[in-house]
Amino acid sequence: MTDKEMLELAAKAAGIEGEWHEGGGNTLALVSNKPNGQINWNPLADDGDALRLAVELGRRYMIVIEIGHSGADVQFDGHAAEAFERNDDIRAATRLAVVRAAAEIGRNMP
Repeated sequence: MTDKEMLELAAKAAGIEGEWHEGGGNTLALVSNKPNGQINWNPLADDGDALRLAVELGRRYMIVIEIGHSGADVQFDGHAAEAFERNDDIRAATRLAVVRAAAEIGRNMP
């Protein structure tokens, strides 16, 4: 699954709608039209977006995030999504695990 596909499914799980824009350096962001203006949303790249995504998922599902020495694991409704750190970046692994979990939830939504 590509990053874009994962982010689209994660956005679906979180109820976020908008248009996808690709920026420089292979970045991808969802530009969502909110009442207070546009936001760029990419929980794969932004710690705050990943935390807000996890909180939104936690409103609907029981999720558990475990962060270890070499990776992160997100458990939800009997499923798990995990990611291992690359380049000593445990935060990136945690963001990826959260997005993978959200994408799995989005994939199973109507």
